[in-house]
Amino acid sequence: MEAILAERGIVLATLAGIPKRDRRDVEAEVLLNAWNAIRRGLHRPDPRDKPRDALRKWLRGIAWRLASHYIVSAASPRIS
Repeated sequence: MEAILAERGIVLATLAGIPKRDRRDVEAEVLLNAWNAIRRGLHRPDPRDKPRDALRKWLRGIAWRLASHYIVSAASPRIS
């Protein structure tokens, strides 16, 4: 988890388009998803990449997908 938290800056940079009021929630979701994926053995970096570079690319991908999901769901009308 320390390695993931050390790359928090790349996650926050990727989430820059998310409103500030929701950014911490989306960030927490990114970190939790990354941690759970690592625990399940789903993070399989390319051996040609440096470990830190591979982790940063992977985290950026997770953050980008969750940010995209947030934006789409925030734009969708909610039915009560």
